[in-house]
Amino acid sequence: MHFLITAYDGKDSEAAARRNLVREQHLAGVKMRIKKRKHLYAAAILDDSGNSDPS
Repeated sequence: MHFLITAYDGKDSEAAARRNLVREQHLAGVKMRIKKRKHLYAAAILDDSGNSDPS
């Protein structure tokens, strides 16, 4: 079964700190799923200026 997850960053002042706090765990999980062939693709959602805030 395939599915798509779309997740946006928070817009509050602590959003970047929360994201950075779990970044290494997140990337380790991605690497594990890639090795198991359970993770096909990932990408950031950026605006026209290259910022991660899509609004």
